[in-house]
Amino acid sequence: MDDDPLIHAVKLVMSYNDQVSKYIISNLTCNNIDEVEEDKQNVKMSIINSGSNILSFYKKKNPNLVMHEIYRNKHVNDIERISWTRLQLSAHSLAVEKGCWNRLGRGSLPLEERLCPCGLVQTETHVIESCPLTLHLRNMYNITSVKDLLLGRTDYSTVCTVIHKILALY
Repeated sequence: MDDDPLIHAVKLVMSYNDQVSKYIISNLTCNNIDEVEEDKQNVKMSIINSGSNILSFYKKKNPNLVMHEIYRNKHVNDIERISWTRLQLSAHSLAVEKGCWNRLGRGSLPLEERLCPCGLVQTETHVIESCPLTLHLRNMYNITSVKDLLLGRTDYSTVCTVIHKILALY
């Protein structure tokens, strides 16, 4: 159960000893581990069986629905880890994502209009692999591709730092 991101987040909040942690301790803690495990399995099954586009994308990135090793690593800055999570979940402010948001009833922007300050279409791949605004980071950290950055490295602290710096530019 310790490999669950929600449990990780709850434990982190509970360690602060403030009103929220007191609320969690008094109202949300459960002594019945079997019940929690059963609920967790039910949620996993509902995700697996869902036809949602967002969940299908998530299932491709995490087919076993397990917590990524990056959340177990104690040597990763939490703020930078959040940037990694935002990139994984497409919860960032890059033009490729912002262009999907409803523009006061006008619908989403076509992909070719979701431009980077450099003038090209701004996607996750663009900002990591080819944008001139991130060239210095690619050179500094020897990044050649998205795959190299996200899958080819186990130094999660550096990966999170790079992603945080990239997203901060936009």
